Amino acid sequence: DSVFDPELCKSRTLFLSSFFVLPWSQPLNSMIKPLMTAYEVGLASGDIESAVYAIGTYVTIAVMAGRPLEGLWHDCRVYFGQMKQLGRERLYVNCNVQWQMIANLMGRAEDHLTLTGEAMNQDEFMVKALDPTFENNLGTFYWARAFLFAVFGSHVQGAAHAMENGLFIAKKFPAYPPAFCILYYMGISLISMFKRDNVKAHKKRAQLFLKKLEDLKKQGNPNVQHFHLGLTAEFLALKNKKLQETLSTFEKSIAVATRSGFIMDAALMNERYAEFLLGKDPERATHHFKTAHSLYMEWGSTMKCDLLQAKYPDLMRPPVDIVIDGGSSRQISMGSFVI
Repeated sequence: DSVFDPELCKSRTLFLSSFFVLPWSQPLNSMIKPLMTAYEVGLASGDIESAVYAIGTYVTIAVMAGRPLEGLWHDCRVYFGQMKQLGRERLYVNCNVQWQMIANLMGRAEDHLTLTGEAMNQDEFMVKALDPTFENNLGTFYWARAFLFAVFGSHVQGAAHAMENGLFIAKKFPAYPPAFCILYYMGISLISMFKRDNVKAHKKRAQLFLKKLEDLKKQGNPNVQHFHLGLTAEFLALKNKKLQETLSTFEKSIAVATRSGFIMDAALMNERYAEFLLGKDPERATHHFKTAHSLYMEWGSTMKCDLLQAKYPDLMRPPVDIVIDGGSSRQISMGSFVI
């Protein structure tokens, strides 16, 4: 009689639970170690399929959880190369989308908004995507683009992407973890464009995304709390009536994102808050811009830091020493002079 060996299914069990179940009920960072274990056990037991899926999922969860980009870039280079050697071409193509997204965020691409560079070519990817059997890879591609548009502030493209593809993942892959991240990233692009162009469809779609985040929060997903607060703050800012509630909600979103380790989301929320404060409280806005810059740098997105510095050169300038009567000096932030 054959004897059941639990080690033979350990890799697949860890992978499936860490990708399709736990992200909706447990903190994302708690899945990093089990996924690495799934990879190692899968290779050791001969379950190569589960092993490579586990390592691809590890990168997805690690990006969502705010792990440093530099380390993830090196992980992609090592582990994804193994996928190709092991003949897992379809998964290799999917994972390269994540690798290229990371490279773009780090400034390792000619065009930071196009997924073309050392890991993939966006045009070639889109040709492959015409094949119906390739559809699974579109979820990762749409997530990557929504993320890049939001982080880099390219909201014209982000809103267009949200209107065209925003419901794709929810309908096709409802258990795909980045689905709840996309709701926030696309949401801020939609709200930004509604402020500019007053297109009601943009606001309506953003409201739908906020409702989905609210539902997920009520269901106990701990990974959407900061997203729900952040998008709620954006709508309060849009109304521009309840100032104290708006300020408080922005600050809560930043606090929750920071406490939970979502460093890139904390950076983005600081930046969005600072933009709201411009013209209201320049000194406070300067503080949050600088906090955003520091967090983006800690995360490893030098490309974003450069763009932020270029967009707000006066606000991002370090304090200068001003000599006053008596020969003493004190530091004055140049942001204090912004009107």
